[in-house]
Amino acid sequence: MNSAGMMSMKGKKGKKGKQTLTATGFVKYSGYQGFLEVSGTVGPMTTIGTTQSFGYQLAGVDNACTSNAGAHYFTGSVTTDPWTSIAYNTNTIDGTSTGTESVDTGGSSADVSGRTMIIHNWLGGRIACAILE
Repeated sequence: MNSAGMMSMKGKKGKKGKQTLTATGFVKYSGYQGFLEVSGTVGPMTTIGTTQSFGYQLAGVDNACTSNAGAHYFTGSVTTDPWTSIAYNTNTIDGTSTGTESVDTGGSSADVSGRTMIIHNWLGGRIACAILE
């Protein structure tokens, strides 16, 4: 199996002050009726300046958090969506993917805390989400 998908951070500002964020407990995205079931962890997410760096370990890649999801998050001097190039790849039969990414959102750690991490399938459809806490 060789597939790729996207990750993005969306939503409204939430909790403030926590410097290291993690998204776990992924649930199916509202309206997604496919067979993929995402599990795993995104994080710990750290912020240096306005760049968030995070590792991920997901399984099942290729409801509670969907009400908090909005457009791709970026702010300040970042004027072009930085999330369009963030992707995961899986070449395994069991659909697992592990890696690291960095993205300059223009926001601080406090700005991204409480936002929703969305996992997309290779067609760009939203398949799972979890809150960064």
